[in-house]
Amino acid sequence: MAYVGYHLVQNNTKLTVLCLTNNQIGNEGIQYLSDALEDNETLNVVSLGKNHITAEGVYYLSNALQYNKTLTTLYLSDNPFGNKGALYLSNVLQSSTALTTLWINNNHIGIEGAQYLSNALKTNTTLMILFLHNNHIQSQGAQYLSDALQNNKEFKIMALNTKSTTNTPNSIKFLISGLASMGATLFVHPMDLVKNRMQISGEGGGVKEYRTSYHALTTIFRKEGFRGIYSGLSAGLFRQATYATTRLGIYQILLERFRDQDGRPPSIFVNLLLGVVSGGLGSLIGTPAELALIRMTLDGRLPMNERRNYAHVFDALARITREEGILKLWRGAIPTVTRAMIVNAAQMPSYSQAKQLIMSMDLMQQGLPLHAVSSLIAALITTIVSLPIDIVKTRYQNMKIIQGKPEYTGILDVFQRIFRQEGVLSFWKGFTPYFYRIGPHTILSFIFIEQLNIQYQRRICKNESYMSTL
Repeated sequence: MAYVGYHLVQNNTKLTVLCLTNNQIGNEGIQYLSDALEDNETLNVVSLGKNHITAEGVYYLSNALQYNKTLTTLYLSDNPFGNKGALYLSNVLQSSTALTTLWINNNHIGIEGAQYLSNALKTNTTLMILFLHNNHIQSQGAQYLSDALQNNKEFKIMALNTKSTTNTPNSIKFLISGLASMGATLFVHPMDLVKNRMQISGEGGGVKEYRTSYHALTTIFRKEGFRGIYSGLSAGLFRQATYATTRLGIYQILLERFRDQDGRPPSIFVNLLLGVVSGGLGSLIGTPAELALIRMTLDGRLPMNERRNYAHVFDALARITREEGILKLWRGAIPTVTRAMIVNAAQMPSYSQAKQLIMSMDLMQQGLPLHAVSSLIAALITTIVSLPIDIVKTRYQNMKIIQGKPEYTGILDVFQRIFRQEGVLSFWKGFTPYFYRIGPHTILSFIFIEQLNIQYQRRICKNESYMSTL
């Protein structure tokens, strides 16, 4: 279609109106059209709504139209070009000597984009009508535009709605976080079990039980059956209901509080601090469930006479309290909280920053592919950073009492023994199952959170556009 449009414009000296709305032209097609428009001296109206044009396409278009002397009306609504596209459009507004009407409804333009447009409008002498419905310019962006047009006597109409998009309430953020994390756990629990078993395998320099993650999974399935690979599921779900609900809920609330006015995430340093705080608080609440999960997933590898045989997570919590004391529910709290702070500081900011970077480069826009790629990046970073802490925590929480004395004297003792007896690379033992667990769990959790938020904002809040909470 764009190729046809190119020849139509290039060879026609009488064409005054070109309407190519809703044809999925894209940036490449706009590049063709821009080449033709650059020398055109007859077109008055160009309509290119709903064509998947991003900032790159607007860049091509702006170069072609910057000094056009005949175009009076430009329709670019429903194209996701955002603030960067608004910047390129401002170049057209600054130099055009004919443009009187501009339609840019629903283009993901925020406060920053409104500021670009307002700077251009201060010197523009031709524009009379501007449509800016369903963008994220908010009241501050509207004020920028209003101030810019104060002394423009030719301007007639500026149509925009400044109603802020209703964000998901805090209580719903917590609910969605818990449901998303628990849903992801249903898929990845077997890999969590394999990860825990492999981290204990070869403990103290002993013989390793499993050669690979696949060997571990097939061995457990053969010896313990389907129920065996899902042993400890109730503890896993309870852990997500406490730890994940708290950390993700708190992080989203803090992120909204510290976002820039144009909706971008805060600086990487501030984002890291938000991750540390939310991860630490969530982990402190979730440590008892974490302890029960570790014990229940590792119980199947013990000799029959040494197994604890917890019936479910609440049985585990009750027996630990009764047999060892209530404070033992927080055994390993220091490495657990430390790990959670590191995990959250790596996972949450890397997701939001990766997502923002990808969108700013016009590689992807809000949607499932963007969420999947961003969460995969976050998962890889998190795995590398947090696995050593996770291994130390697992060993410490699973330690037994031998002849009335604990197996380890403390966290430092666990660390020193692993380093001395098994070598430095043992801190990344179980990397594959750990990544296989964190990767899918991170991807599914973020996708579920985004999708549940989308549905809530559309169906309950009646928003016309989606405001991500991550």
